[in-house]
Amino acid sequence: MSYIAWLIVFCEIAFWVVIAIGLVFRYIFRKEKLGFLFLAMTPVIDLVLLTVTTLDLMNGATAGYPHAIAAVYIAVSLVFGRDMIRWFDDRFRYYVMKQGEKPGQVYGYDFAKKYAKSFLKHIFAYAIGIGLLYLIKILVHNNEQTQALDGVTNVWTIVIAIDLIITLSYFIWPKKKK
Repeated sequence: MSYIAWLIVFCEIAFWVVIAIGLVFRYIFRKEKLGFLFLAMTPVIDLVLLTVTTLDLMNGATAGYPHAIAAVYIAVSLVFGRDMIRWFDDRFRYYVMKQGEKPGQVYGYDFAKKYAKSFLKHIFAYAIGIGLLYLIKILVHNNEQTQALDGVTNVWTIVIAIDLIITLSYFIWPKKKK
């Protein structure tokens, strides 16, 4: 496995560790500003991944699947990062600190609307990710070296189409309580 792939794994772990540390400082130690500082460091993790990936490519590396997945990771993290932090924050507050309301489930058309908003964010992440992949192709300026990027683009396009079908299905057959 390439070092870019390992860096992606490290960044994903670091993302959740930094969030957990931020929430521990925020709620357990009651250090709001320090907790916020840790939570605000999550984009720095993306910046590190983006910088290392770009330098690797500019130094002549062949753009492979790890480089493409790095672009996908960065795009998804930028678009969904805040929601993921909020999701973890709500659960941490309720399950660890025993404060606030239990994070709830939505059903029916409310769930469909919520899922549709998530789909629109997925489209936005897709646009950013495809833009990053295209930028990589421009920087490398060699189709043979960037062929793997096209494969990831094709797979992500199929995933978007499947996500659209799932989104529409929730409006046709709304999610019901069990």
